[in-house]
Amino acid sequence: MQKENTSRILWIYLFITFGLGILISTIIGLTGGHTSKFINLGFLTMLIPAIAVFALRLRIPFSFAGWKKISLKWIVLALFIFPVIIHAVCLPVIASQNNSHLPWQSWLSPGNDGLFHTPSDRNWGILTRSGLVFHILVNAIAGLIAVSILAFFEEIGWRAWLLPKLIERFDFKKGILISAVIVALWHIPYILSGIHYIENTPAQTLVLFYTLGQIGVAIILGWLWVSTQSLLIVSLAHGSLNNWGQYAFKYMNSTGSTSETIMLVAALNLSLFFAGLIVLFIIKAKGVGYKV
Repeated sequence: MQKENTSRILWIYLFITFGLGILISTIIGLTGGHTSKFINLGFLTMLIPAIAVFALRLRIPFSFAGWKKISLKWIVLALFIFPVIIHAVCLPVIASQNNSHLPWQSWLSPGNDGLFHTPSDRNWGILTRSGLVFHILVNAIAGLIAVSILAFFEEIGWRAWLLPKLIERFDFKKGILISAVIVALWHIPYILSGIHYIENTPAQTLVLFYTLGQIGVAIILGWLWVSTQSLLIVSLAHGSLNNWGQYAFKYMNSTGSTSETIMLVAALNLSLFFAGLIVLFIIKAKGVGYKV
C-alpha cells in the first residue's frame, strides 16, 4: 500500500513538473523561440520543481531533508567540480580550433596607455590591471550567487524530494540513474522551444548532446546529495555549473563556425556525461552516511 501511494505521488510530481515545463516552452516556442518577447519566462522553469513539491505538500503532508551540516571540502568540491571538468576538456578543443591559441577578446589586453578599455555594455569603464581583476572576480561571485539561488528551487524538487523517494523505491544507484534520466528528459522541451539556445547548433544536435550532459550532471549532483544531504552544496554545485562552467568562454570571441560550435557542444556535454558515469561506477553502494 505504501509503495502504491509513493508511486502515485511520484507520478503527480512528474505530471506537474513536466506539464508546467511544457506549458512555458510552448508559449515561448510559439512566440519566436529564443527571440520571443516572453523569453524571460524561461527563468521560471527553475522554480517548477519547488512549485511541484509545495503543491503536493498542500494535499499530502511530508517532510524532506536538506539542512545537514557541511564541511569546507564539500563546498570547494561543489564550487569547482563542474568548472574543472568542462574547462579541462573544452579549452584544449578551443585552442585546437584557433591555431593553438585561445581567442580572448581584445579588451582583455591593455591599450597603448597601459589601461584596459572594457566594452560599454559592461559598464566597467577604463581600468587598471588590478581593477580589471577586481571586476571579473565580483562578476563571478555575483553571478554564482544569483544562479545558485535559482538552482536552489530546482534542487528542492530533484534532489531533496524526488531522489530520496526513488532510492527508497528502487536501490541506491538505480535511484540516482533514474532521477538523472528524468531530469535530462525534463530539459528537452526547453531546447526545442529555444529557451536553451546555442547559436549555430541545430536543435536535434543540442537535444542529443545536452541530454547526455544533463544525465552526467544529475548523477554527480545526486552523488553530492547523498554524500552531504545539503541543499546548499547541491545548489552551489548547480550554480557553479550554470555560471562558472562556461566562465572562460564569456571572455572569448565566438568562431561563428557551425562545425566548431557543434564540436565544442559535444565535447562539453560528453565530458559531463562520462564524468557522471565514472562517479556512478565508483561511488559506494549505500552512499556516504546516507539514510533514506
